[in-house]
Amino acid sequence: MSQTPQTEQQGEQREKKNRFALSREFQTAFVESLAQTINTLADKVKGGMMPAPAPMAAPYCPTTGHAYAGASMTRLMLASMEKGFDDDRWLTFNQLQNYKAETKNFKMSIRKGEEGIKLLRPESVFFTVDEKTNKWTFLAEEQVKEARNKGEKVQHKTIFFPYTVFNASQINNFPAKENPAPAISPEERYALIDNFIASSGLKVEYGHQKAGYTGEGDTIALPDPQTFKSPDDLYAMKLRLAFHATAHPDRENRPNDDFEVMRGETFSMMAGARLGLPMPVDGGSWPKKFEGVGNAKAFESAGDAAKMLSVLDQFSRGEEPKAQWFPSKDEWPVQAVQETPPPAQQQSAAPRMRM
Repeated sequence: MSQTPQTEQQGEQREKKNRFALSREFQTAFVESLAQTINTLADKVKGGMMPAPAPMAAPYCPTTGHAYAGASMTRLMLASMEKGFDDDRWLTFNQLQNYKAETKNFKMSIRKGEEGIKLLRPESVFFTVDEKTNKWTFLAEEQVKEARNKGEKVQHKTIFFPYTVFNASQINNFPAKENPAPAISPEERYALIDNFIASSGLKVEYGHQKAGYTGEGDTIALPDPQTFKSPDDLYAMKLRLAFHATAHPDRENRPNDDFEVMRGETFSMMAGARLGLPMPVDGGSWPKKFEGVGNAKAFESAGDAAKMLSVLDQFSRGEEPKAQWFPSKDEWPVQAVQETPPPAQQQSAAPRMRM
């Protein structure tokens, strides 16, 4: 039986609702898993400082060489901290099967009982809406230009679909990394952070009663260094405040909302794992930070923390960070122009792995 136009329209409306409803459900599940991981980490210390871990490189896929970015980077780094993974390589089941076939190493397998981490893959959706009937028409990518040339108003949204990745340490007989990361000394770590902050245009002042960032003077205010338990604690706080400084209107221009505290602590956790610094956390208040926050907002905020970590990574490699607000290299202080060894020279965009 052929469908009537009304039935066809209802079917398309159901498809529209299903696509976006599913995307929202996937985002909800992602944010809930992220919140659970953060709360698990925070509960280990219930406030104060989380002990410094071994330096951790940025997560990447060893079969493609692509680094995970944004909220996916946040999710995988925090999952590694929660589960104790010391490998920064992550891949899907299908990527593992293809790699096994390519290398003829069929002994590799995901260990029984191991659970992967769900990430979200963005997909662009283009469509037009008939003003009279409110009928939605989804367009293939090659149809978009043609529709626009006809004067049709093409709308665009991003929806998300989940996929699962496994850490290399969850896989039996997975090859070891050929180039392990060199250790970073405390002196190199402190010099990197000082140079990064100075090159970003921020000022640092000591002698204040409380640590904080003041946007009016674009200044990181800190108590005297001797009031901190250790130099690592001092530099962990200094780096966290440098993150909050990126909310300034001349940088990322983030809203001054309640979720900014959680962004900063999420960044502190990842930067601490990246550099081997203790991580300031507030275990009691973390669950409240998620209350009443939309999934899209939480997803975006996880990406904000990862974005700043990418800027720090680029600077640590002697590159000029891609962020528009970061000053050009010829504006950096002299000591910052000298190439600083990366905190963990495990390539975040590694070459394709071979046996």
